[in-house]
Amino acid sequence: MSTAYGQVRYTQHELKCRSAAGQQLMPSQIMHGISNEIVQNRNYTAGEELFQDLVRMLKSKRAYQNMDIASFQKSIAKLVRFAPNGNKLMYYAGMLLNDFWPPLRDERIENTILIDIIKLYGRWRGEYWTKGLDFVKIGVERGLGVSSNRMHFFQQEDVFESACMPILRYHGLCFSRDGLSLEKRPPRP
Repeated sequence: MSTAYGQVRYTQHELKCRSAAGQQLMPSQIMHGISNEIVQNRNYTAGEELFQDLVRMLKSKRAYQNMDIASFQKSIAKLVRFAPNGNKLMYYAGMLLNDFWPPLRDERIENTILIDIIKLYGRWRGEYWTKGLDFVKIGVERGLGVSSNRMHFFQQEDVFESACMPILRYHGLCFSRDGLSLEKRPPRP
């Protein structure tokens, strides 16, 4: 277990050793291990293996605490956000939609995953910009193109709009004024 800036950083090896020694792991420890392996150690495979451990742990529970839900949602979002390719990205997005139900899956995590897919498709370019337009349309249907008047630190609508820009520019589209549809971008004067 290493520390950085006062935070505990778990590795897959450390968590496996703790488990083998009979220590009960908490979902939050596994979540931190997933994040550390994927982001710090750049070991996506170790993050995937830890995620499988987290899923097994959660499936054995009868009821979920808020920390269980948050650990699951942050972990699957991390796997999607840092996916090394489109196949892994869609595997974990599909897993969320097909294998998990409330309370582990809710509208917020679905929207977060959708936005992450759009961000990555916007970065990867090429054929992904064409496929990405379908995901942008899904977000618009979900109301993510509608600007929110509420003051929050994190607004999915604003993140959605910026994530969509490369794909929309490529297709010559923009959001309608009300954000409920897409329309051709007006020509520049």
